[in-house]
Amino acid sequence: RRLVVSDTNIGPFGVMALGEALQKARQLEDLHLGSACVGLDGCLSLARAIVGSSTLKALRLQGCGINSDGTEVLGEALAKSRSFEALDLPHNQTGLAGVVALARGITQSRTFRHLDLKSNMLDAGAVLALAPALSGCKTLHSVELGYNCVEAVGAQVLGQLMAASASLQHVGLSHAGILDEGAAFLGAGLGKSASLRTLDLQACGLGVAGAQALAEGVAVAP
Repeated sequence: RRLVVSDTNIGPFGVMALGEALQKARQLEDLHLGSACVGLDGCLSLARAIVGSSTLKALRLQGCGINSDGTEVLGEALAKSRSFEALDLPHNQTGLAGVVALARGITQSRTFRHLDLKSNMLDAGAVLALAPALSGCKTLHSVELGYNCVEAVGAQVLGQLMAASASLQHVGLSHAGILDEGAAFLGAGLGKSASLRTLDLQACGLGVAGAQALAEGVAVAP
């Protein structure tokens, strides 16, 4: 079951009430709280739900004003969850410290599958911070990093991870400033990946050289 409570004025107290209810709920699997003002107290309550619920699988927290402190709390909870699979945090301010905490939690998780960090004002350092999770979590299938400054440095890391991962199926990098230099790294990774199904490079500034690099990867992919 899914509950959508987006674009409302419930504030941190409303989020806290829902978080407490999630720990008792027996059927709810997916909670959408887009554009809610979650606050640190709300993140703490949701973190307790991630850990305490036996059914909760996904939290969708788009544009909830979540900063690095709130992200760290959620990241710590991922390592302790029994069933949690997906965390959407687009249009927030997770910060590098938050990404480090998420990576640590994901690496320890046995169930996590999907992370969305679109439009979080992140740079290549965040990709480096995520690398342990992308390589260490055997259940992770999908990562969204579009609308961040991933650039060629981050693309190099992702290309290497794509080549090594046996589980990664989707990498989202739209509007991430990859350019031809970054596409060369991604093309090389694509050519060695046995699991990848989708590589999203919309509006990444690719030219002919970038297209050629990707084409070479496609031609030899397992």
